[in-house]
Amino acid sequence: MSVQTTEAPVELELQIAQNRPRRFHPGWVILGMSAVVVFMSAPGQSYSVAAFIDPMLDDLGMLRTQFSLAYLVATVLGGLTLPMMGRWLDSFGARKMLPVVALLLGLACLWMGNIHHVAALYLGFAMIRCLGQGTLTLISSWIVGEWFERRRGLATGLVGLGGTLSVMCVPQINNMLIAQFGWRNTWMFLAAAVGAVLIIPGIVILRDRPEEMGLLPDGREPTDLDESDLDHVSADNSRPKFIQPTQESWTVAEACRTPTFWKLLAVISTCSMIGTGLILHPVSLRGAHGVTRRDAFRLLASPAVVVTVSGVVSGLLTVRL
Repeated sequence: MSVQTTEAPVELELQIAQNRPRRFHPGWVILGMSAVVVFMSAPGQSYSVAAFIDPMLDDLGMLRTQFSLAYLVATVLGGLTLPMMGRWLDSFGARKMLPVVALLLGLACLWMGNIHHVAALYLGFAMIRCLGQGTLTLISSWIVGEWFERRRGLATGLVGLGGTLSVMCVPQINNMLIAQFGWRNTWMFLAAAVGAVLIIPGIVILRDRPEEMGLLPDGREPTDLDESDLDHVSADNSRPKFIQPTQESWTVAEACRTPTFWKLLAVISTCSMIGTGLILHPVSLRGAHGVTRRDAFRLLASPAVVVTVSGVVSGLLTVRL
């Protein structure tokens, strides 16, 4: 008479997991792609736009206050579109959204390279701020949230490396290209770079969720299941389900009614307002103290490195605590 086992399929998986060879998990490739997305959000970031200010002011005959006001209004308008972008991202996923956003950002850069009056500047700033600084950064955060659960804090800190490299490299690259080819051609270069780096690679490399590939978040495989992962397993134990909440969670409306949400929003808003002003005008602010244009852009790297190191450390502490 044969003996019937009473062990659940998940328990059997746990027993044989240690005997199976581990393979490289694609989640780390996706994390790298997320860092590249942050890097390529540069055309809409203040540290990149900063290199264009003086050449554009001289060519277009604008005052610095006019330029700054256009940037302020465009930033606010771009920010107001992000809730809509977030809903589309939840509906269509990053793999579909990224190529479209990258294409639109490239077109926005082409627009910026053909500006001749103030009204066009307002529209151009609104597009690059919404698509670059806003939506691409949002896509990167969304990818991390889908692919990492227990190590989400660490993953977020590591993705910040893409932003650090962008702050260190892009302003100086822009400054060099502007000196050689002019500010209009430099915007064209940024348009080509965004399209080349994000559109095709995004389609080929990016996947929205690990469950689509029969995997689990945090670089784990179904053979790594433990008791806390039972909600990830489908009814027939054939492949993982989509991520299930493992902690207390809220809807958007519920979150907006909590004091904590508004406290966090106030901190982020204050840092952004002060930081944007300092980063957008490094040449004029530091030039008043005898710092050259080239050195002013080099100095942007120092706070970026500090922010990234503190982000990685904070991410490690988040995972542990």
